[in-house]
Amino acid sequence: MADCQRSDAGIGVGGAATGQAAAGPVCPEAKEVKTEPVAHTALQSPSSRSLFWSSRRPSSPNRPTTQRLPPQPMSLEYTIVDTFLPSPGTAFAGNPTAVVRIVSSAVFPPDSVLQAIAIEFNTAATTFVMEHPDSTTGLPVYSIRWFTPQYEIIRFCGHGTMAASHCVFSQTAIGDDVDRIQFVAGNQERYFTHRRGRQFEFEFPAYVVEELSPDETQTLRSVVLRSCPALSAADLLHISVSNGRRDILVEIANDVDLGGLHVNCSVLESVEQTRMTLTNTWKNGSVPEADICSRVFYKTGENPVCGVAHSSLAVYWSPRLGKTSLVAFSASARRGRLEVSLDTARHMVALRGLAGSVMTGTILLNWTCTDQYARSQHKVVLEK
Repeated sequence: MADCQRSDAGIGVGGAATGQAAAGPVCPEAKEVKTEPVAHTALQSPSSRSLFWSSRRPSSPNRPTTQRLPPQPMSLEYTIVDTFLPSPGTAFAGNPTAVVRIVSSAVFPPDSVLQAIAIEFNTAATTFVMEHPDSTTGLPVYSIRWFTPQYEIIRFCGHGTMAASHCVFSQTAIGDDVDRIQFVAGNQERYFTHRRGRQFEFEFPAYVVEELSPDETQTLRSVVLRSCPALSAADLLHISVSNGRRDILVEIANDVDLGGLHVNCSVLESVEQTRMTLTNTWKNGSVPEADICSRVFYKTGENPVCGVAHSSLAVYWSPRLGKTSLVAFSASARRGRLEVSLDTARHMVALRGLAGSVMTGTILLNWTCTDQYARSQHKVVLEK
């Protein structure tokens, strides 16, 4: 089933921080599906209206209704977390992710507010977490949502989950004897994260890697060569697709330094796939023990360390290298390290990595918006 992703128009947000969030969002190209305006769930909920919005009279589909925040500004604490760090103690590396914990409410703010905050941070993903009603002392459970600056990620976000795990374990009153937490995503899928010493580990489904027809191979070969002018045809050893044919997986000759490649991501606009992963077994100085190396690109730019892409990488490389546990190196400018394990019997992939906080601050919310405006800007998009 295709990933459903939601997006709302940005609304002004002010933030006070000890530093500035890292830029560089990346996101898959998505196909917009026109729908009738849809009211946000949070706006329809009596409990959420009482916490976040107030109204003089009931809203009507034909009459704009001004919804106002409470007189006192709402504040939300956030942390910028670098995920999949190449080594312990490293800062300003890996994949930067904003994490916002909702601690004073039983509901998330409206989608338009969450989307506006994600636009303000302008990182690859902003993660929102809130304690779930199922949470217990023995098994803490948290609701989790991930937003790019363009839309909401419904199914799964690897670095967003890693960042949220780091914040929950380090910023809440979880006992030292608790080494497992659970996240409930927007589609009600549940994911466990385990604390393994200084690392965090979670698992998600393994993506099937599919072979291409000769014509499809030739088409994608041309796209790869145009996007990477430094590569020759002989450098492209194998091209396949995965994740429901949404991802392009390209094996590059081992003597090619992936970190030195310049990739023109705009060339990817010509294909229906949303993500291109370049990979080989090039040995590097940053993570010399790495079995595989990769860089991941979307139509809008590079993802510094893409956790989800390693589902396909594990499925592709495991039989070729004759091992189910791999050390993976991300050769982007920020560098990253992941430990990847493939469970062929269960068709699952486990990711393990390091994360560290680099920035904290407070988001200040105090403005007026109209319900009809927010609903008119609501979009539903489906990945091709």
